[in-house]
Amino acid sequence: QPLFSRSFTRLDVDRLAGETAGPLADEVRRSAARARNRTSDRALPRFTQEVDGVRRIVEEPPLITRLPDD
Repeated sequence: QPLFSRSFTRLDVDRLAGETAGPLADEVRRSAARARNRTSDRALPRFTQEVDGVRRIVEEPPLITRLPDD
């Protein structure tokens, strides 16, 4: 499955938890709660900086470098 379509796949957590029993249902709920808090919105400030009102990815050579503008 292409990455783009995987990005938008959703899981009905309540249904999954309802169809499982005992500790597994509890783990499904706990995992879903943790996943809701771990979004790219939290990562954005760590990996970017604002320059003149525009967010730019922070360079971390040699892995992350900006390409020349030309």
